[in-house]
Amino acid sequence: MLNKLDEKNFDLFRLVFNLKRSLDVYRIIAVNAAAINIAGAGKSLFAYTQSLAIESCVINICKLVEKEKRSYPLNSIPGVIRYLKDEAISCINTDQISTYIQKNGLEYIKGEEIVALESIFGQFYFEHVAELKRLKVFRDKRIAHAEDISVENKTVLSSYAVMERFLRFGYEFYSMVQETYIGSGPIILEANDKVLNGLIYLLELKGIKDIKRDFKD
Repeated sequence: MLNKLDEKNFDLFRLVFNLKRSLDVYRIIAVNAAAINIAGAGKSLFAYTQSLAIESCVINICKLVEKEKRSYPLNSIPGVIRYLKDEAISCINTDQISTYIQKNGLEYIKGEEIVALESIFGQFYFEHVAELKRLKVFRDKRIAHAEDISVENKTVLSSYAVMERFLRFGYEFYSMVQETYIGSGPIILEANDKVLNGLIYLLELKGIKDIKRDFKD
């Protein structure tokens, strides 16, 4: 059971990691857009790359929080919670899950961990239901089926800050499962920044100086 849980949680991490890399690409190109345009050559390529990064963000966020059907199990957050519940997997580290539950505003009650996890996810989903609806419209009509949706729908995607909240929620959930139920440390999200560093290197090759890394720069 733990091997299967480890596989599911690792697949969940891959969604989080892909979202992180896509957000990095989107952010770096966005904050350096003016310099890229001034540099001239290659700006269409960077614009296209950013468009693909946005599509990747949408797909990975939708997969991350997708609610599963019994006939089609998923490795989303609800899918991992369902597996923990169905297999009655016990906590290895009660201190860790207690901290996670209390950090999310709930009281820790021994034996009610799954109820708390379902409640935490449900509250997060409810708070972001409007953003998720817009993301799913973009996914279904712009990415999956390439329909000609209205200009309004093309411009109502969630902000970078909102998408980053999905990233952090997903990574914190993955880390909690890794430490609480599997008994090993989580993969460090920032440990592999090859895509981010490669993009910055390309900008340097274009002659762009003082490359910005964040919207606050």
